[in-house]
Amino acid sequence: MNIAKLTICRCLMAAFLTLLAFQASPATPIDNARLLFEDGEYQAALTRLEPMLSKPATAKNPEVNFLAGACCIALGDNVRGTKLLDNAIRRGSLDATIFMAEESINRYRLEEAEGYIEAYESAIAKKKKAPREGLDELNSRIVLTRNMLDRVEKIAVIDSITVPRDDFFRYYRLSPETGRLADASILPRGIRTSSPGVVYVPENEVSLLWAATDTTGTSVLMGADLLGDSTMSQPHMLDGDFNDNGDANFPFMMSDGITLYYANDGDNTLGGYDIFMTRKGDDGRFLQPQNIGMPYNSPYDDYMLAIDEVTGAGWWATDRNQIPDSVTIYVFVPNDVRQNYTADDPDVASLAMIESISRTQTSPEGYDDVRRRISETASAGNADNKNSFRFYIPGKGIYTAMEDFRSAEAARAMQNYIDKRNEISRQRRHLTLLRKEYAEGNMDVSTEIARLEHSLLSADTELDKAASAVVKAEL
Repeated sequence: MNIAKLTICRCLMAAFLTLLAFQASPATPIDNARLLFEDGEYQAALTRLEPMLSKPATAKNPEVNFLAGACCIALGDNVRGTKLLDNAIRRGSLDATIFMAEESINRYRLEEAEGYIEAYESAIAKKKKAPREGLDELNSRIVLTRNMLDRVEKIAVIDSITVPRDDFFRYYRLSPETGRLADASILPRGIRTSSPGVVYVPENEVSLLWAATDTTGTSVLMGADLLGDSTMSQPHMLDGDFNDNGDANFPFMMSDGITLYYANDGDNTLGGYDIFMTRKGDDGRFLQPQNIGMPYNSPYDDYMLAIDEVTGAGWWATDRNQIPDSVTIYVFVPNDVRQNYTADDPDVASLAMIESISRTQTSPEGYDDVRRRISETASAGNADNKNSFRFYIPGKGIYTAMEDFRSAEAARAMQNYIDKRNEISRQRRHLTLLRKEYAEGNMDVSTEIARLEHSLLSADTELDKAASAVVKAEL
């Protein structure tokens, strides 16, 4: 569970205990809405709260506004959610004040978050109350977030795909030399694993890395050797300090056999899982892990970073976009030497959140070569049909067929989106071939290369507009 959800639960629990102290009556509509929210049924909870928001007797109730605002935020309606939470704050809701501090941290609005915390501390001082548990944790997150914003790495994100959470790793296109990711079913029966469980297998298939729960229920990193008789050695915990009072999972070993990436949700994270890197020392023990920072990590879950030195691409998964039951996989071009944005760059927060992948691309040169190499690693059996799609509609879920659309206009917009996507892919493939010809001495293609490069500069923006048109038409 990430930090944002923990804060919501703490706020709701505090409000619930207060309510119990003053009444012992049967469950009210607001009680039912609260329970639905705690179960993650945000739309159902909001449906219960809507009539209360429309009635004068309850429309100004701070708890109604707090719960409805929290539901809207969870459903992705930040504009309405913020308005409702502001209403709750004006009417004295301390829970809403802390919730907005949390949301401000999640959006990297740190001065705004500090303002909410100061308002909360002032309010409890007047009421002579003790501050709630977790306030120090929020202040620590502000410090950590500010430190990370000072060193956001400059990487080119060249693609993003939304995939089902349960088997997200199957969408990584790694070259055979990099190894492969598999599920826990490849392990012998009786071997403990964590859930979710992803097993890393290197190219030579002489060892395995995965995560398993220990006797305390903590997820730890495990390893084992594959023996010549097709059996596996006794699993062992990797030697290093990986947990930091949290769970460690999603290991990936670079081809050097020394550099290890993994995810951890312990103390020194922005929230949920963060990605860490460590190296194996001369004694075989892994050195002190380092949080690799932004833009890889966020206040949400970020994990399973893998770098393919053959294709020149890196991959990691995140739920920062808050799409139900799905994660976003970002494909990026790693740097040989880390380069950071300047701390005073006015766009640094946006770049850290990856609000637009096209804005991370300082130059189109070289990206098509990386895309081509990725494409070549995909087997013909796994190649995507040019007309297939997985498209998220807010509040509706993931659509995979034209028959899923209720609106004929939306279906037409979806076909337009697919046509644009396929045309962009065709242009990129053509540009790759032209660049190859140019490198081989055919200077006559230079004009066409320049034209395609100019056309593709706005390709991601045009595709975003086409996607927005689909959503607008369907909703």
